[in-house]
Amino acid sequence: MKGDSLSFNGTLLRQPEQLSDIDLLLGSNFIYTRIHTIDYKGLFLNEIIEICEWSYRMMYGVGFGLDVALINEEIESLLVRNNYPIGSASIMLYLFPNNVDPSTRMPIKKSYILSCREQLLYTGYTNWHAGVIADILPYDIPFAYHQTSASLTAHKYAEDYVRRRGAHIVLRENTDNIVVSASEYPLFGVVGREVRIAPLSCGMPDSIERVIAITAANSLGLNVVEYPHTKAEFTNYDEIFYVTPQGVTSIVECEGSVYPNIIGRKVGDELHRMSLDPVTQFNNNMF
Repeated sequence: MKGDSLSFNGTLLRQPEQLSDIDLLLGSNFIYTRIHTIDYKGLFLNEIIEICEWSYRMMYGVGFGLDVALINEEIESLLVRNNYPIGSASIMLYLFPNNVDPSTRMPIKKSYILSCREQLLYTGYTNWHAGVIADILPYDIPFAYHQTSASLTAHKYAEDYVRRRGAHIVLRENTDNIVVSASEYPLFGVVGREVRIAPLSCGMPDSIERVIAITAANSLGLNVVEYPHTKAEFTNYDEIFYVTPQGVTSIVECEGSVYPNIIGRKVGDELHRMSLDPVTQFNNNMF
């Protein structure tokens, strides 16, 4: 992270001596989200901030109080400072409680960081150009309803494990034997024209990718249902896909079953249209 400038509480930091304490902060507890940007603007940023505020309130008892307009300005300044070109990029937003009052468990001081992650290959949401192989792995996450430092670490170790077994992505199976997500991303199974996703109550965080994928599928006339699918049921699905800040990635093989890419591609095409539509692209509360 020291190779790039980052934004800490609205201030751009660049020099290594300025960033020395940031690494320690990133080793502590935090809530995070990934933001897809187009031409230096956060895509669906208002909805993303609403989800972050909900998680922060659930975890720490109070909202964080982020200003969407200011965050959008900081995103532009950060990408320009780091010489990112026009097009799409991925930004990480971290929210820290910093200090918690031991008697009330309420945050005394709050901080946030915006950090560039990567330039994305395609502008807007898209269909990823290669299908992937998935492996189902049982593992639990504390505070599984939120995207936290603990979940980020758990997903990383799980991904490393399945990659050593020849897969590209891990599908998380919870302690109730429900397959809930593809790593940190929302996972969809297709049966005919029915698109299934595990309910949030199964222990998965809400995310903008979940919201927009459901919106896109509905707009295509597909029947989207919340369904607690198990490992055994995945062998009977017509196809499987998941949604990241880049767009739709289709799973071509999982646990010995092979899948086509038809409905997932249609959802990806609709997401692409939504992300580039100037009427809806950056509007607040569009869902």
